[in-house]
Amino acid sequence: MRPTAAISALLRLHGDLASKIDDNKREAKRLADSMRHVEAVIKLLQPGYNLRAISVRRRKPNRWVRARHDIPKRPGRSQDG
Repeated sequence: MRPTAAISALLRLHGDLASKIDDNKREAKRLADSMRHVEAVIKLLQPGYNLRAISVRRRKPNRWVRARHDIPKRPGRSQDG
């Protein structure tokens, strides 16, 4: 069966979005590498500088929050407890 015009457009959009995600992942890696270079230069210029003050933005996601959303909701019990 031949896809309708709407399905064809949605498939094209899906591909475009997937491509943008890949591009953004590459850009995020490039930016993270640039940040590490900047941090290295800061350490060269001021070896005692505490980089933790500026690297907070680079934290890993909280795996416990993700795990909580993966747990199926039990009948008769709210998601919050």
